[in-house]
Amino acid sequence: MGILLDLKTTGALEALLKANKESTTEVLTEPTVAEMKDLFKVMLGVCMRNINGLAVHPDVSLESIMIDLELMGFFEVSASSSTHHKRRHDLVYHTLDVVYHIMGLEKLCADNHIDMAEMMMGALFHDLCKTDDYIWADEGSIHAGKKVNKARFVSNPNKQLGHGTKSLLFMAKWFKEVPVSIRSSILFHMGPWVDEAPGDKANAYSNAVSKYFGVLIIHTADMASARGV
Repeated sequence: MGILLDLKTTGALEALLKANKESTTEVLTEPTVAEMKDLFKVMLGVCMRNINGLAVHPDVSLESIMIDLELMGFFEVSASSSTHHKRRHDLVYHTLDVVYHIMGLEKLCADNHIDMAEMMMGALFHDLCKTDDYIWADEGSIHAGKKVNKARFVSNPNKQLGHGTKSLLFMAKWFKEVPVSIRSSILFHMGPWVDEAPGDKANAYSNAVSKYFGVLIIHTADMASARGV
């Protein structure tokens, strides 16, 4: 990842994540959100320039994808409603945190001949599905038959089913071709808890890792971020 991201970008990412992990505030400031958007855009641009076999539809550009992400709420929603990264704007924060954890696994990726740009692409879009998973509930409103005591993001009762598959479905609006290694890392980033695998989920995950080691990289980084490592 170091050869993909310049020192300024890497330093800005590290400083942003460190400052917010040490913060006790429940609200991410607008300058912080703007910086996260800028970092995401830089990283996506790097991926689009460096990944072989990644192709966008006609009339799709980095700028148009960023606009669509804004409209989808990617930079607004949380990454969960109850477990981790529950604040407004935490989906993009968690996304960048996963990228940072992957950077820490750079040697492991190199030893296993894993393309770091592909890993970054998988991290950037692994939870794209969550733009549909959560909605904002005001304090005092009713959700799932219960009064909401504190304003927060809650599960969307009308969300589409799926997780990794839904992220890939949303990506298809922009990308007509995505390498199978990236698709696999997104599809199986939940590890043995992958929603879409029928039957023996652990075995399905193990098979995916045996074919595409990057699946393990994405899952490891995602879990580390979710656990606040």
